[in-house]
Amino acid sequence: MRLFSKMQDSMRLCIRWSVLAAVIAGFAIRTIAFQNYLPGLNQDEASSGYEAWSLWHTGFDRWGEVRWPVYFTAWGSGQNVLLSYLIAPIVGTFGMSSLSVRALPFLLALVTLPLVYFLMRRVTNTRIAFISLCFLALSPWHIMMSAWALESNLLPFFLVLTLYFLESWRAKPGCLSWLALAGAGVAACLYAYGTAVLVVPLIVSLYMASDLQKAGRAGVSRFKSLSFALAPAIVLSTPFLLFTFKNYVIRANLGFERWLPFGLQLLPVTRLSELGEETQGGTLYHNVSFILSAFDDKLLWNTMPGHKPFLWGVLALALFQGVRSLAAIRRRDCGSLWPLLWTASSLPLFLLVPLNVNRANALWIPLLCLAAQGMDSLLAFFSEKSASLRTTVGATLILFLLADFGWFFRDYKKKFPHLTQDYLRFHMPAALVEVRRMQDFTGFRSVYVSPKAFWGYLYIAFHGQMDPREFRAIRETRGYPYHADKLGDFFFDEQMLRRYGPEHYVYLYYRNERAPCSDPKAVTFVEIWQIGLCQRQSSS
Repeated sequence: MRLFSKMQDSMRLCIRWSVLAAVIAGFAIRTIAFQNYLPGLNQDEASSGYEAWSLWHTGFDRWGEVRWPVYFTAWGSGQNVLLSYLIAPIVGTFGMSSLSVRALPFLLALVTLPLVYFLMRRVTNTRIAFISLCFLALSPWHIMMSAWALESNLLPFFLVLTLYFLESWRAKPGCLSWLALAGAGVAACLYAYGTAVLVVPLIVSLYMASDLQKAGRAGVSRFKSLSFALAPAIVLSTPFLLFTFKNYVIRANLGFERWLPFGLQLLPVTRLSELGEETQGGTLYHNVSFILSAFDDKLLWNTMPGHKPFLWGVLALALFQGVRSLAAIRRRDCGSLWPLLWTASSLPLFLLVPLNVNRANALWIPLLCLAAQGMDSLLAFFSEKSASLRTTVGATLILFLLADFGWFFRDYKKKFPHLTQDYLRFHMPAALVEVRRMQDFTGFRSVYVSPKAFWGYLYIAFHGQMDPREFRAIRETRGYPYHADKLGDFFFDEQMLRRYGPEHYVYLYYRNERAPCSDPKAVTFVEIWQIGLCQRQSSS
């Protein structure tokens, strides 16, 4: 008996060390990947950062339209708010930088690793939980996602957290505080990424239906208790739901808005209608193509060229387990179907939203968990045949997955910075230091920023730590999509420069661009940028 107890203790210790090693490896991989992004900034990151700066200093969005908005106007079609509210104290205290904007999302991505393990241990067993952790740790999608601060990238963390609360409640149905926490998690998901409204409430409904089915005749009283426990979710979600009703249903202002403590702006155009205009062939055709491409949206910040967002073996295992689970339902031998139900809850996204990797991010962790179940099922099947066969198949799968990961990570470290340096405006703060030096040296205050540096006004405001009140006072803005053609001394539109600019000006262009004048003076280079002096050409 003692020997058996010692063996159990040794097994538990081995599992704990294995889990710790997988978590540390996942942390290390993401820390290395994080450095790939530090020299630059995506425009959505700059937008979220400047919105946070504006909230911290004024309580308004960057355009000064509404106080404490539940959704930003941003470019005109809106932007999710949760990231900006969460990072506002960091940005407000330490200033705007790529590090201050990305630090919190990065930490939440790290925490997601052990959280997935604990979630799957509740749902299934320790073995499947460990496989889920390893699949997430090696996932190209999650590695790339964790390195930058797109506001929708918060959704996977809050979704897993909500699922953990729901599973804790399912384990102890009498403890309704878990359900209340899950309700708060649902609200966080909605503010993290608006498409969660199509997925997360459906998942909660499945859990409630499962609980009510178990309650039997006590279902009515149980439903009242569940409704009471979900009251915090309803209260916290109400501002977002009002915004959605205003913009997607009636397209008009609400009569009682002026008494609300938060802002509900009417967007010039909704995000769904904007996406519909961009999608060729219709939403369903687009999404079928997306699935058949193995979820490759060809966007550099989501997938490396030559690679997919997920390791090939993982997708095959998820498909295998999906088919196996559906067959088990027909035999009424369901086992643990929750990963399949989580995955299936994303079906409304495929019907209503033209998807890319970001827009489908409610699907990916459930898919990885489903794949972990698939690997466990596959090994169990071969174990029944022969222990040596199971070992051979398991070792082959592991080597295949590690080789696929190693190939991706090598290319990611080596090629990603070069591929994205222009798009992410690498080293722009250093270039702006040189711009200011040239302004001071020559006395020429006006600066023309390359039109290829899209949304240049936002980068100038961000890196210049511009006061939001000053930003609103000195901008020259055109209609949708919202864009500033002029911001103080900075010009972003050639027509505006010709109309209002002085004869001599400083320019900021990419190194490989032709200067905006035929005879630039005092040209200097800072990494990917060139800075020089130009004389305005006649408009005749």
